[in-house]
Amino acid sequence: MTDTTRRLRSAARASSGFTLPEMLLASVLGALLLTAVAVSTYGFTVNLDYLETKAGVGSGIDPVLRRMTRDIREAWWVEKTGPSALRIAAPDGALTEYYLDGGDLYLRRPNGDVGPVYKGLDALTLDVNEVQRKREATPVDSDGVWHSTGAAATPVALAVPATGSLAVGFVAPAIPADLPAASTADEQILSVASSVVSVPVAFVSGSGSKQFTAELYESWAPGRGRPTGSPIASVTLPRTALPAATSSGGSWVVPTANVSLSLPATLTPGVGYTLVMSASGSSQIVVGGGAIVPAADGDEVVMKSSLAGSYVVQPAMVPFTIQGPYRTTATNESQVVNRVSLTAYPTGEQPQHRSASILSQSYTLDPWLGVVPGELAP
Repeated sequence: MTDTTRRLRSAARASSGFTLPEMLLASVLGALLLTAVAVSTYGFTVNLDYLETKAGVGSGIDPVLRRMTRDIREAWWVEKTGPSALRIAAPDGALTEYYLDGGDLYLRRPNGDVGPVYKGLDALTLDVNEVQRKREATPVDSDGVWHSTGAAATPVALAVPATGSLAVGFVAPAIPADLPAASTADEQILSVASSVVSVPVAFVSGSGSKQFTAELYESWAPGRGRPTGSPIASVTLPRTALPAATSSGGSWVVPTANVSLSLPATLTPGVGYTLVMSASGSSQIVVGGGAIVPAADGDEVVMKSSLAGSYVVQPAMVPFTIQGPYRTTATNESQVVNRVSLTAYPTGEQPQHRSASILSQSYTLDPWLGVVPGELAP
């Protein structure tokens, strides 16, 4: 065989196609692959149709529910006005309403137009989730006792020497929890003033003018008894305005009768003040108190034995009250809708359920930053 013949045969083999057995095998394999793809596609299509049917996609009520959930999500606030009725406010204050009436779902547009958007509902249920929203209300003005140290467990008579003085510290209330009634601490006290101070005190007559003096000062620190600066209020009473002190067995009897002292003054909430009491000349006063162990955070009772002396902390308390006008903040609390779940029951069809969160409410964690019905967007 010549070289030319061999080259021709090699070229013929190189350019030849598939053989018949190869073609048959390829056809069978291709058919198997296409059958698997067809079965998978059919199953996916059937499953998708089933899921869409269960979800109501493509049904007559589906576009209505889609519109309702879109309006809810984009709303500024939403109110449930009836078992099957919603009022939806846009950020500009425009109101849209959906409500069921006689099996027909109606839409009332912001311009007042009303018309049915779906006919043939057996029922429409609306389930709402709510969150708390707070707003500042009109401040509340009160007039009454805003400070009280309570009664003494172990009564003690605190005898103040002549030319000496007794001072009791207190702090003007800053929150309602500081009041004797111990109201909620969510509010604040905006202003406070004293008008009458009641304290158990008796008088021991001596020489001189025989007068009793009570003064209000700011204290050097909250709860401390030592006064600082000039008196912000004072009252001087004759000896006859106070009960006479009595003794028994060589000791002073604890005064139990309260003396009302007119000490009008405007105070600052949260600031420490002190009530200083003394007698003129060689007279003395006896103040009713109770034995306690002084606490670092307690209101002090301090005594000065003479005009030139220094105040010394006493292991005692004095049960006194202060009353006067005070103003507190107030809060309006509202439960507002932040999520709506809708379930529609079309006649002769599967129930359809949708749910939507109100974005203006759902993304607000602080109750003071959320919106309330009737409020317009800033």
